[in-house]
Amino acid sequence: MIVEHRVEEVLSIAPERVALMDEGRMIYLGPGDAVGEHADPRAVKLPAPIALRRMQALGMATPPAISRPAAERSTLIELRNVRFGYDERPILKDVSASVYAGDRIALLGPNGSGKSTLVKQMIGLLRPQSGQVLLADQNAAKLSVAEAARKVGYVFQNPGHMLFAPTVREELAFGPRNIGQRDDEIARNSAVALELLGLAGFEDRPPLTLSFGQQRRLCIASVVAMRAGVLLMDEPTAGQDYRSYTQFMDGIIQLGAFAAQIFITHDLDLAISYANRIWLFVDGTIVADGPPTEVLSDEALLRRCRILPTSLWHENRRLLPHSGGMQRLEELAALV
Repeated sequence: MIVEHRVEEVLSIAPERVALMDEGRMIYLGPGDAVGEHADPRAVKLPAPIALRRMQALGMATPPAISRPAAERSTLIELRNVRFGYDERPILKDVSASVYAGDRIALLGPNGSGKSTLVKQMIGLLRPQSGQVLLADQNAAKLSVAEAARKVGYVFQNPGHMLFAPTVREELAFGPRNIGQRDDEIARNSAVALELLGLAGFEDRPPLTLSFGQQRRLCIASVVAMRAGVLLMDEPTAGQDYRSYTQFMDGIIQLGAFAAQIFITHDLDLAISYANRIWLFVDGTIVADGPPTEVLSDEALLRRCRILPTSLWHENRRLLPHSGGMQRLEELAALV
């Protein structure tokens, strides 16, 4: 028995039976090939062809968004020939890149390629052995952790590395208080973050009594409440169902509180749906940097990075002459 949010991956192994649960009720029990007729495509991540048909039938299609980056964008983070390693084993190899205002960057690559090590350079948790990291033209090596946190907020992959306070309310207040927010700002920003991440009403709960998925969202909320210039998230969709992560990803964008966002992910569909720029990272270096339509169209390069094409990727490739670019499910449904 497999309990899983990633329905498409489970269906790919042709299970004999699938049970679909919703709010404590079993709403379907039967063959996997029929589950799409019972699932809400906004809540359950179905294979793209099934989801597109359901969205059209239910009137959920959304016209494609048109994103026009500003002509001049300020540089928020700059990496200059960054090298780093452990015990003479190189992890980062002369990495150079810049993050600009308006960027939503998906950082994709194999396990162990150095993705988390790279973003930790940007917040001062790790320091380059050679090269420089600049945060808004300031050398990150000369900034305290608190000073760096005002510029870049980081959501760790493991909730156990972040959660320690006795209540959710105190967890949310800790970071903002340490970077100098007033009590009224903390209360206001915490309330917005809790609502955005679907955790309103949990203020008095001990964080470690929450489910893994809720703990992950609390980690994101605690950084959202800090309102740093750049938001960095390591595997933000881990333990999340499709509805939960699309709601908070949409909410973060609509909030407009961050000049740029970077998210490390193995979820190709997340990159297609939310990134306007892709970094492919392999063997300690960025091997591709550009818009999703350009970078993600190279199937051989994706496979080199151990990224398997998904049904959404295939649908995007099929509809590219009509769409003009990579689109999320709801936008593709308007084109079919």
